[in-house]
Amino acid sequence: MELNSHLHVTKPVNNKHSGYLDNLKTDDHLFFTFFESSLRSTTVMKKETGPLVLWLNGGPGCSSFTSAMSELGPCVVNSNNGVTKNPYSWNTNSNIVFVDQPANTGYSHGSYRVKNSKEAAHDIFIFLQLFLIAFPELSKSQLHVAGESFAGHYIPAVAAEILLQNREGQFPQLNLDSLLIGNGWVNPRTQLKYYEPFGCTNDSSFKPIFDNVTCKKMKASSHKCQKFMDACYKYQNSITCVPAGVYCQQTQLGPYAATGRNDFDIRIPCHKESELCYNVTDRVNTWANRQDIRQELGIDLNKRDFTTCNENVGYRFALSGDMTISYAPQIAEALDSGIRVLIYAGDMDFSCNWYGNLAWTTELPWSGHLEYSKSPDLNWYSTTTGKLAGQIRQYKNLTFLKVPYDQPEHAMELFNIWIENRLFG
Repeated sequence: MELNSHLHVTKPVNNKHSGYLDNLKTDDHLFFTFFESSLRSTTVMKKETGPLVLWLNGGPGCSSFTSAMSELGPCVVNSNNGVTKNPYSWNTNSNIVFVDQPANTGYSHGSYRVKNSKEAAHDIFIFLQLFLIAFPELSKSQLHVAGESFAGHYIPAVAAEILLQNREGQFPQLNLDSLLIGNGWVNPRTQLKYYEPFGCTNDSSFKPIFDNVTCKKMKASSHKCQKFMDACYKYQNSITCVPAGVYCQQTQLGPYAATGRNDFDIRIPCHKESELCYNVTDRVNTWANRQDIRQELGIDLNKRDFTTCNENVGYRFALSGDMTISYAPQIAEALDSGIRVLIYAGDMDFSCNWYGNLAWTTELPWSGHLEYSKSPDLNWYSTTTGKLAGQIRQYKNLTFLKVPYDQPEHAMELFNIWIENRLFG
């Protein structure tokens, strides 16, 4: 495998770098932005580099840069078309790079060549190799691959590609330490079984979500959905997987759209005029399309307007069948290779709910399967706030964490605990 690519980086501004991975063969251009750790930027001679985190958003076709500017980066876009310091930034102790991929996601542009997660993983591996050439001081840093939603496909695929290339030895070894998947779409067949239980169980003040008639319809159609998914998993092609995806989407996820609630927070309504139901995406889109911001970031002149998500990317992934197959086997491979894996899920997310995420981890066939499946779920209390911050299940290098949704101080704490390989208290 040849690199056939070039990485160019703009002049850094306040320990922030941005640029493009240019694929010289396909004319695809993947945008990235990189924030050095605030600890590193204040360390004499920058001898302490800290870990490197690669963040990938899902979709497929949704921009990682949006997460950088609305959740995880050192600054977030405010309602005045400017930015405000983020007290819960994830780059306090870590260097974090956000990549808009595949091409035509966010600020990235080019062809629609990439149609599945394995192809995406190949490009991400090339990016990492060239990124570490551009920032050689990070070449020995522990690498953590993190993301949310459909990144539950991307991340296992990236891990498998790194492990494969490390074995083959054609490129410098990547020091992969862990994977972090938030409300991920990893094993669709298993996760699809849990929309009816999640929506029809009365275990919070916001549930049940559905009435009895809807629940009965969802439960009755679940068996047929599983038959479709069995065929998809057996043959793993568009002929079997596309019909499975269409039917299961309509019968298991479709009823939720009629409620008018937010896909990612059942407590609030969906702002249907906004991408991903949130007004903040509108703010990011407006800010990201300011000419001075585009110039500062080094955005290519021929790049279309920035949007949080590009449905054309997702459409092509759906047609390939990739969205409906499982990437759980790649998680098992990572675990049995000694890679630490954190699966975390907000308790109010419907789209990739915690019921389904816990279920696929407990059935995952890896060397620690039996012990993990029998492990108790324990309370995790924040050492920062003293509050109950979630429930945790773990065995060896696999950890599942259910967390209260939309609590950024606890999210930052769990991230720092994990990256520093400390125990959850």
